[in-house]
Formats: sequence, C-alpha cells, structure tokens
Amino acid sequence: GQGINIMDAKTGMFTFLRHNPADGQSIADNNIRTLLYCPDINCMWMGSFGGGLDKIDFETDKIIHYQTNPNKNSISSNYINDIVQDSEGMVWIATGNGLNCLDPASGKFTVHFSNPENNNSISNNITICLLEDKNGDMWVGTDNGLNKFIKSENRFVRYFSDPGNDNSLSNNTIFVIFEDKNGVIWIGTSGGGLNRLNPQTDSFKSFTVKDGLPNNIIYGIIGDDNGHLWITTNLGLSKFYTFAERFVNYDVKDGIQSNEFNLGACYKDKKGLYYFGGMNGYNVFDPSNIVHNPNKPVVVITNFRKFNDIQQHEYFNKDTIELSYDDNYFSFEISALDYTNPVKNRYKYKLDNIDKNWVVTDAGNRLAEYKKVRPGSYTFTANGTNNDGVWNMEGISLRVIIHPPWWGTWYFRVFVVLLVISGFWYLNYRRAGKRKKKHEAQQKILEIEKQLFELEQKTLRLQMNPHFIFNSLNSIQSYIINHKAELAVGYLSKFSKLMRLILANSGSKFIVLKEELRALNYYLELEKLRFDNKFEYHIHIDKNIEEDFMSIPPMIIQPYVENAIIHGLINKPRKGKIDIRFTLNNESICCKVTDNGIGREKAMQLSRNSGIIKKSQGMMITKSRLETLNKQYNEEFSVEIIDLKDEKGNATGTEVKLIIHFIED
Repeated sequence: GQGINIMDAKTGMFTFLRHNPADGQSIADNNIRTLLYCPDINCMWMGSFGGGLDKIDFETDKIIHYQTNPNKNSISSNYINDIVQDSEGMVWIATGNGLNCLDPASGKFTVHFSNPENNNSISNNITICLLEDKNGDMWVGTDNGLNKFIKSENRFVRYFSDPGNDNSLSNNTIFVIFEDKNGVIWIGTSGGGLNRLNPQTDSFKSFTVKDGLPNNIIYGIIGDDNGHLWITTNLGLSKFYTFAERFVNYDVKDGIQSNEFNLGACYKDKKGLYYFGGMNGYNVFDPSNIVHNPNKPVVVITNFRKFNDIQQHEYFNKDTIELSYDDNYFSFEISALDYTNPVKNRYKYKLDNIDKNWVVTDAGNRLAEYKKVRPGSYTFTANGTNNDGVWNMEGISLRVIIHPPWWGTWYFRVFVVLLVISGFWYLNYRRAGKRKKKHEAQQKILEIEKQLFELEQKTLRLQMNPHFIFNSLNSIQSYIINHKAELAVGYLSKFSKLMRLILANSGSKFIVLKEELRALNYYLELEKLRFDNKFEYHIHIDKNIEEDFMSIPPMIIQPYVENAIIHGLINKPRKGKIDIRFTLNNESICCKVTDNGIGREKAMQLSRNSGIIKKSQGMMITKSRLETLNKQYNEEFSVEIIDLKDEKGNATGTEVKLIIHFIED
C-alpha cells in the first residue's frame, strides 16, 4: 500500500513512485498488485487494487491511466490481479470483473464476461492469474475454475474440481498458472495444493500437504534450469523435484523473510536470480547456490525413561528392553544425527499394536510417550530426516517386552482354561450319563411295546386262522355226510394248498401282494365249491401295481370277501357276483370288494327272523388288526362300508373300500 519501490542494482539505493492526488502524472493508486515491462514499446504496465491500469511510457516519461467508464470503451474493473502480453503484442488484464484484452495501438478493450447460459464463455468474472502457453492459447485462473481461451475459435474450455473424480482439479480457486520448459502446465490453487495437467487426457494430478507440500495455498511458481519448481506458499518456500515428485521445504529457520508469501510476488531476472516477496520483505537468491543435503542421518535413542526417570543405559538398534507389568509408563527420546540445520530435522515413530499409523513430528517434539501399555511383546521403530527432508527409513528398532503378573502368565491361563474345561467335561459327562440311562430306559420301553405289538398282531392272526379252518372243515364234513366223496376230495386238495399258504404266511407281518392274491383265489374257489357255484367272482389288478415287490399284511381282505359271500350272496335267489378291484393310491393300495347281494339291512332282518344273531368274528378280528396297525403306521389303514342302492332306494349290494399301507421289497 506504499506504491512502487525502485532499486538501483549498482548502489542498492531505492526511489519511489507514489500516488499524489494533486498530480495527474502520478500513479493512480499505491496498492500495486502486478507489474509488466514490455521491451518492444519500452513501457511498464502497472495494475493496482482499486486504481485501475497505469502505463508508464519511458520514452516520454508520461503515465497514462486506464479506468472503468460505463459511458465509453474502457477496462471493466479498477481491481487488477494480473497482466500479461501475448505473442501478438496484445495486453491481457485479469480483473475483479471480467477478462480484458487491450490493443496498445488503438487503446481499445475487448472484455470477456461469464455467461451461465454459454458453456463456451469464461467460467467466472473474478479473474486472478494469466498465462500464454507455447501454443499461443491463453490460460485464465478464476475464483471458480480454470479456463483455456482458444483464440482461433474465440471460446473458452473450462476445468472444474469434481470431489468424485481424483483426476480433476483439486480446488476451483486458481492463484497461479505456470508452464515449464517441457510445456507442462502447473496450477497453484487456494487450498488444493499443486496440480499438474496431462494435456493428452485433460486430467490432473494433485500434490498436497500429504505429499510433503508445506501448505495447500500456493502464491507463486518459478521453474529452474533443471526442470524443478520453486513454490511460495502460506507456510514457507518449497522446492519440488518434478521427476522424483519430492518436496524440500524452507522456512524462517532457513533465512526466508517470513513463512507467508504474497500472491504473484515472484520474479526471475536476466542473471537467473529469483525474487520472492512476502509479509516482511523479499528474498533474492541464486537457486544453484542452494545446495541439497543428500545425507541420511543416523537415528538414535538418546534417552529412555520410565515414569519420567532417565534410565542409565545406552540402547542400540535391535536391542531388547524388558519391563515389568507395572512399568507401563515409558518414553523414547529420538535424535537424527545431522547438524546442518537440526531444527529442521523431522521424525516419525510407531509402536506396533499400539500406534495404528506413524506418528510424524518435528525437532521440537522428539519424545515418544506411552501410557498403560498392556503386557506383551512390542516393536518400537523410529525414522528421521536431515534438514532437507531426506529420510533414513532404516532408522532404529527396539523390542519392548512387558512381562505380565503371575496371574497373567500363559501357564496360569492354561491352568485356568484346563480347569474350566475339566469342569465342563465333568458336568457334561454327568449329564451324558443321565441322558444315556434315560435313553436306554426309553429304548427298552419301545422294545417292549414293539414286542407286545407284534404279539398282538400274531395273536389276531392266530384267532383268524382257526375261524377260517373251522368253516372249511364244516364244508368238508357236509360233503362226506351227503356222500359226495369226489367233491370232498377236490375240496380237501384245494383246502390243503390254502392251508400251506396260510401256515407259511402266518409268521410274517407283511407278505407280497402276489401271495395274498393267490391265497384269496384258493379261498374263493373253495367257497364256490362249498356253495355249489352260487356266485362268480372277478379280481382286477391295476397295471401300476407291482405284485412281486409290494407287500401288505396277510389275511386283511379275506374276512370282507367271506362276509360278502355268507351274508350277501347265499340268500340271493339268483346267482351272485363279487368284484374285487385293486388300484394304486399314492403310498397305499385301495381294494374295493363289491357284491350284488341282498344288502346289509335285509341280511340283518333274515338273521333276526331266524333267531340267530351273531357278529362276523373275521371282520371283528380284522378291525382290531387295523387299529393296531394304525398305531404303528400313522393311520394309513382304513375301511369304509357302503350300501349300494338303485334309484328307488332298493338294495343292490354292498361295497367295502379298504386302504392298505404297503411296503416295497
């Protein structure tokens, strides 16, 4: 805010240009933001913050003022941030309200404003910095995005920060743009660090504090003859090795005027000297005289403390420190043995299993402290740098063993674990013994119930067989009494075959269906002979039934066939008929025994009239058998008796429907 200072390089003396309100040939404002010398017309352009643009013509020693005037062609704002002259001699001015292009010959301005409806316009009216690249394109940094002005097409290409894209700009506020000798464009931002543009992909790579930059606000960039960058920030000066992508940082400890520099206050003169201005003046130096320190410092532990008491022992790399469980407050004092500028040495350390990440610190805090560390084995590692940030990554490593109390030792824990396991084993053993005894008792009960069930089934079969034998012997006796010897012999032959089948099957809980049908055929043949062909019968087998592989309980069907003959067909005046049909019903066999006899009601009436009323023993026994079988096979056996009648309600016979569970052999 004190105008322009002009130094005589030979004498070191300063003269000054200041604003004088009474002198129209003085500079327009003392708050100078930018200067540009144009040797081709021997003039100096000056931009101030509020006074507009001034031109000092050294040929005439006249000062020409350019200020905003809404009534005629003029500069768009009096707040000037940057000035450059392009390869065509045009002067470009970055202002607080638009980008201006001045034709020095005509004195006319062309102004570029942002238009939200036109993506080819500049991205923001607050323009901050300018650069013409080697291709003749003008780069413009604004308060909201980076722009490239393609003169031949009179349009702007915009670049913005995208938080979801790591390859975009790191920040939208652009403070400085620089092109190095290889044509690489570098962008310094306000808060986003340094960015490098890849022109082939239009993508960016950013370098921030995480990469070693001292601060993410960048004020100026100058490139040296080796292709490295010198960068001013809000927290010191930094040299960036572009090939190794490594920063070496300098601060007030190295002699710079202040840790904070000013925006755009950087310059390289014809002799190769660099000028950087900041809050407390400026620095000038030859970068070739700034010698890099390549030495990796030896890292040592200068002190080890327990409860802040220094231990009188020297520790070297790979040594072991043993502590008791109550010595769990300790610290390490680290030192990097480089004395070039030791206050700039930096450190990082880590105690495995305690520190999740490296703890990074500086020379002012070299003490690594740890409290309430649990017993165990740990490794402490420390690394250090020299004043130029060269790390000794091998550093020093110490093993720290904290012994547990006796109740925390592994053998005590093993003893406790074994004791608990033994207790659980004993309890489980007792429980398993009780469960085993209970299970054995239940098994015995189930075995007894099974034996009782089988005895009950066998008893029912034995009750069944004598009933049938009694009826058959009566028939044979009748033939002999009536002197029908041939019939008696034939009947006896068939009876003996049937008896052999019954005796063979009586010991089995299930027999194949084929054998049951064979016995049923013998029985029906015997009854036909007994009742002098009083009826005829038919047996139908579903083609899906496999007679040789499906087994059912023996003598289940016969009692119902017998009942149909005795009570349904014998009292019928005409010849009777029995139809026996087997079909497959899911996991069971459905057997229907149908007769065209006199029906159950008339049969009961005849019994009452004769004075002889008795129930069929065979059917009663079979009913009991079905009940006991259902207990074992979950109600898979059933019987249903249906009275058949014609349209007038007269009896036409009886149908017995049996559902029989089968097993497959």
